[in-house]
Amino acid sequence: MDFEYYSTTASPLPNVLASFSTVLLWGVCLLIDMASRTRNVFVCRGVKFFFAGISLWMLWAAFANFTGMSLVSLTASFSSYREYIVVGVFTHTLFLSVKIIELYDMKSQIVNITIAVLGAYLLYAFVYFFRGFDFVASLSNIFQKSDRYRYAYGFRHVNTAGRLCLFFFVFVMMYRAILSERKLSHKIRRATGWKKFAVLFPAVLMILLSTASRTSLSALILFCLVYWSLNIYQRAGFHVKAMMITFTVWIVFMLAVTIDWLAIWNYFWESRGMNYIGLFPLLVNKGVLATGVGMLSRGAINEVTNMPYMDSYYLSILLKTGLVGFTLFFATVFCFIVMYFRNIKGMTELQKLAGALIVLILYYGIFEGGVFYGHNALDLINWILLISCMNEKYRVSGTITKGS
Repeated sequence: MDFEYYSTTASPLPNVLASFSTVLLWGVCLLIDMASRTRNVFVCRGVKFFFAGISLWMLWAAFANFTGMSLVSLTASFSSYREYIVVGVFTHTLFLSVKIIELYDMKSQIVNITIAVLGAYLLYAFVYFFRGFDFVASLSNIFQKSDRYRYAYGFRHVNTAGRLCLFFFVFVMMYRAILSERKLSHKIRRATGWKKFAVLFPAVLMILLSTASRTSLSALILFCLVYWSLNIYQRAGFHVKAMMITFTVWIVFMLAVTIDWLAIWNYFWESRGMNYIGLFPLLVNKGVLATGVGMLSRGAINEVTNMPYMDSYYLSILLKTGLVGFTLFFATVFCFIVMYFRNIKGMTELQKLAGALIVLILYYGIFEGGVFYGHNALDLINWILLISCMNEKYRVSGTITKGS
């Protein structure tokens, strides 16, 4: 069995502050944008397509809810109004934030503040909820389903703590790349400002290992592998690239014929199967496979579907907006990704890290429903960086910006 220690003293204050800060940030961004309307900011085709696709998805959600096509009508549920407003405000805040950050060249400051807040929060949790080094004895079982030592360090769930640790390391790597690029462009003299956060690495790593969050640990490994792969691909010549592709195809083939995929499927089903049991039959039996349950929060969907939890963002989108909404949303996301990864040869260090971040988000969404798009500060920072890098990539390269 798992040795899980969840804190019962975690305060609901962070959730209240998160909602208040989101509204406050939207208001501040709106005021700054109104004062800066005379100044234009470059927006590439990929970003325009992304916001158009998200807007179309939201229009579909509103149409399905208002017309009563979904299981829960928007006119009959306050939760639907709230969820729709939350996603709408988030999308508009994201659009305004990208404009402001690019207009005033504030990318490094935003990432710096994010890391400082995350680091301070994690350091407080580490000191206040410190339990020693009990987790060390269970390190060999960290990726197993049972016999893991799991401690939440005061957060409401161990996976929440693991997720914050994951993005702390990701943002530090991206901040280092930002400072290096600013040094090359002579905007700063030294690119060592990221080292002030290095003193927190042992504490944050200890929290991450103590949570035994398989999703966060594997996502961090995947992030590094994608970044290193982009580095190798970018610097390699034609023959090396051909060898890499051949080797990759061979590895995929060997994995396909040697791995016991049935065992992996059974393992996944045991750990995440509760998310899917009864949900597809529910959508089919209620006649709402195309339109979904309704634009509800995860908690409200759990109540409507009698599900104890829901740990997949992909499933969340399917339940909220049905098969049509799912197609609109993820077609938009995947087209954005395809556009982003064009011309890898010309990518900067930051753009390669942002590419790895895209893969991380896609992977994380399979197992968790808390981070992808639309609900928290990490979502906002992630997409600000991704969209900013997309704009910068096309603005500088000039390869696909004609007509943008």
